[in-house]
Amino acid sequence: MHEGWVLAFSGVKGTEGFSKQRAGECLSDKNIAPKNTAQMVDCIRQHNRTNVAKDAECLNKWLNKAEEIL
Repeated sequence: MHEGWVLAFSGVKGTEGFSKQRAGECLSDKNIAPKNTAQMVDCIRQHNRTNVAKDAECLNKWLNKAEEIL
């Protein structure tokens, strides 16, 4: 799921339904190596909350909760 959240942060839609293989392929398309945490963090840092795909319900719910707490 973390791979899908990274993709959703960059605006990719439908990531919650992606298989691990599909998510890995999409990461590769963005020049992010699977399991490369540093590259995934860099991707998230390059985007902000407004870029998050609207259909990423789990991620948006988590982000809303984090904003409430922080």
